[in-house]
Amino acid sequence: MHEALNALIQQCLQLVHPLLIVYPPSETLEKLQFQANLHEALFSTNSLKYALPKDYARLFLKNLISRISNELHESILETYMNLLADPIVVDPSKAVAVTYTLPHFTSLSGHIVPTCPITIFETPSLLSAYGTTGLRTWEAAMALGEYFVYSITNKPHFQWTTLSFHDTVLELGAGTGLVSMILGRLGVSQVIATDGDDGVVEKLQKNINLNGLGSVVTTKALRWGQNPTTAHKISLMVGADVTYDKSSIPFLVAEIASSFITNPNMRVVISATMRNRDTFETFRIECAKARLSLRETAWESREPPVFYYSRLSPILIVHVVKED
Repeated sequence: MHEALNALIQQCLQLVHPLLIVYPPSETLEKLQFQANLHEALFSTNSLKYALPKDYARLFLKNLISRISNELHESILETYMNLLADPIVVDPSKAVAVTYTLPHFTSLSGHIVPTCPITIFETPSLLSAYGTTGLRTWEAAMALGEYFVYSITNKPHFQWTTLSFHDTVLELGAGTGLVSMILGRLGVSQVIATDGDDGVVEKLQKNINLNGLGSVVTTKALRWGQNPTTAHKISLMVGADVTYDKSSIPFLVAEIASSFITNPNMRVVISATMRNRDTFETFRIECAKARLSLRETAWESREPPVFYYSRLSPILIVHVVKED
C-alpha cells in the first residue's frame, strides 16, 4: 500500500491530468486508511509547502471518488464538497507549482540522498501568448532526467553516458531547468543552464534558487550561433527537445560544433521527442555536414517510472560524437 500511495501522490504533485493518472486497484482505493493517508499528504497544510491548484484538486477528487464504490473517508468528501462550493476562476497567467520527485540514490560525492523533490513554477497556458516553449516542462526533459537518474541508480548495468562529480555541464535550451536541477541534485560539481529567451532565464533562476541549487546551477542567456560557448570549459553538453524547430537546427548544430573546438573530449547527450520525423531528419543532415555522428537509442522508461509523462510519441536519446 505504501508504494501505491507514493506513486499516486507523486503523480498528483506532478499535476498529471487526473484522467491520465495510473490509479491503484480498487481494493486499495477502498481502504479508509489509504484514503486518509492520501488526504493528509495532498491536502494538509502541514504536509504540502505548495497547495494543489484548486481546479486540479477538484478534478482529481472527482475522478478518485468515481473509483470508490464503498465507504468514502469523511476528509475526502468534505474537501471535495468545499471545492465544489468554491467558485474557481482559472488565471492562465498564474504560475503553478509542479513537483518532480527523485528516488533515493547515492550522489556522485558518495552521500546517500533520500527521496527528494524538485519544485518548478510553470505557466503552461502561456505558451502561445509568448511564443516560447520554456514555460512548461516537456516530455523529453523528463526522459533525459530519467536517463541521468538511471545512470546513478543502475550504474553497474548502465551502458551509456555516465556522470562524474568533476563534470561541468552546459544545458542548451534549459527551459524550466528540470534537467539542470536534476544534475545538480545528483552531485555534478557545476551546471550552466542556458536558454535563448531572457524571460525564461529569469524564471529559471528563480526556480533554481527556490530549490536551493544556486551554488551549483548557474544561468546564462545563450542564442545559438551568435555567442559561441567556446569560452566555456565543459565536459558534458545536454539538451532536451531542442530539435523541434527546423529553422533553429543549423544554429543548434553550429553551437555544438563550436564547443567541440575548445572541448574535444566533450560528451553530448540530447533527448528528442519524435513529433515530426522530417524535422529530426534536418538535424541528422546538419550534423553530417558538421562531421558530427549520431548514436540514437529509443528511450524506454523503466518501472516504476521516475516521472510520469505521455509515451505516445517516441523519444530518442541521442549521443553526438565529433568525427575524427
